[in-house]
Parts: sequence; C-alpha cells; structure tokens
Amino acid sequence: MKVIEFYRVSTQRQGQSGLGQQGQERDVREYIRSTGATSIATFIEVESGGNKDRISADKAPVLSQLLAKRPKLHEAIKLSIETGAVILVKELSRLTRFSLLMNYIAASGARFVCVNSPNDDMTILRIKCALHEDELLKVSQRTKAALKSKKLQGFNLGTPQNLTNEHRLKGSQSRQKQVQESIISRQSIDKILDLRLKEKMTLKQIADKLNHLGYKTPRGLEFKTGTVDMYLRRHQKDSESVTV
Repeated sequence: MKVIEFYRVSTQRQGQSGLGQQGQERDVREYIRSTGATSIATFIEVESGGNKDRISADKAPVLSQLLAKRPKLHEAIKLSIETGAVILVKELSRLTRFSLLMNYIAASGARFVCVNSPNDDMTILRIKCALHEDELLKVSQRTKAALKSKKLQGFNLGTPQNLTNEHRLKGSQSRQKQVQESIISRQSIDKILDLRLKEKMTLKQIADKLNHLGYKTPRGLEFKTGTVDMYLRRHQKDSESVTV
C-alpha cells in the first residue's frame, strides 16, 4: 500500500495536546510500520495566525475559500488521485474541521485514513466531523454572546483603558480554556463512539475504560455512567440536527 503522510500544525497549544508535528509523526509512522505500507510523499501544512480554520456564528464556510487556505492539502489530494496512494493523518481534525471540505475530499476520489481510528467508515467520519464543527461553532456563539452581554452592561470593548495587560491576559486565558475544553470534549466523544459502536460496550464499561486510559472530562473529573450517557445523548441530538 502506498501512502502520503500529511501533518497539519498551527499553535503551540497543539504541541501540548499531542497534535504537534512530533505527536502526529509518531502515530502516522507507527501505522506505516505496522501495516508495511510505503510512504511516497510527506506534506506539512503550517498555518499562520491569520490562516487558521475559523468557524463563525456569523458566516457560513465557503468551499473555494477553504481550499485557498489549504494549498498543501490540495497538493496531497491531487497526488492521491494520480497515484492511488492513501493520505494518512493522525486524526480527522488534522485533515479538516469542516464537513463541507471533508465531503469534497471524499467526492474527489482521494482516499484518506485517520490512523488513530483506521476502521472508521465514511458514516462515522462524517458524524465526527459534524460534531467537531458544531463544537467550534458553539465556542464562537458563546464568545459572541459574552461580548454582547458586556456591551449591554455599558462596557466599551474598544476603549484604550479596557485594553490593559490584565484584560488581555484574562481574555487569552479564557480563549485557551475554551479551546482546550473543546479538544478534550472532542477526543472523549471520539473514544466513546469507538467503544459504543465498535466494541458494543455498556455505559459502565465505557466509563471504566475511559478512566483506565486516563481520560478526563473538560472539568478534570473521572467519567461516570451518567457522563457517558450525556455524551451519547448529545451526540445523537447533534447528529439528528446535522444534514450530511
């Protein structure tokens, strides 16, 4: 099997979450070693501060704009179609967070595998991508609501006196916390789906397995049966509201 290694890195925070280049390379190359595949190319996409995927409550994504921001991905797709090689990524978010872009890749004829869940079929991948996109949309909605609330309280966000180092630090810490919670929640949902759909585990078995593997909730707590049930119910509700 011929494969194309694809790594996508953007922020320092991703190094801490295992999504930095080293963490991605470790998992992708272990998959190549274990399957006896042959790597024919490597693409590393480094995003600048102004070129990150952004999911906004105010603006729907546009495919042409998404593709314009992802030149390395475009090259990898083209090579995959030409050679029949499979694009390997650590996990789905390294390929894309947008359902629109993932569906385009699938329809193009390019093949890809997420090495952390290589047995996922397209249905599961579409559900996961929709959930990832929905989580980031909710972060945008919460941020917008918080800014609106501050303005209604008479807090002028544009005045120089409000742009102190203290306020900048608090804002940065709040954004980092939201993104980190989103990453933790996404990883938990992915694992719960794997255990429920593939291994047919009960809620208690899933909670015990997650705790054994060291997973924590976004609040740093251990998983309980009720927590797992809440995640699954949320997943079902979100998947029912998303048209794929």
